[in-house]
Amino acid sequence: MNRNPTELSPEVIGSQVEMLLDAVPTRKIEDQPKPRKKGPPSEDDRVHRRMTITFPYPEWRDAVNVQAKDWDLKASDFLTFCVAYTMAAIEAGDVTRPPGEREFYHRAGQMLELPWDPE
Repeated sequence: MNRNPTELSPEVIGSQVEMLLDAVPTRKIEDQPKPRKKGPPSEDDRVHRRMTITFPYPEWRDAVNVQAKDWDLKASDFLTFCVAYTMAAIEAGDVTRPPGEREFYHRAGQMLELPWDPE
């Protein structure tokens, strides 16, 4: 029998393949995905509670952050506090809608006469 010396027997090929496959790290397959950590019930509808705000100038944000820090509050809690008092004043009739017609402008509050300006 004339055998090509480069030919390998199935046993040799199988052992070489096994050796190569053993050298490759395998990814650990988890049996079941980890359950999602459930947050408090107040977080279930968070996206429905969130509202972004843009101030007319950066100084507004800085002033809000300074006042919130002075009162030991998070800025979001401080703004919620301010909005709550403003909404109560609107309901009581102490604060009314700004006068005049509104046009769209890119800067927040540009057409409003605001009663406060950060210094």
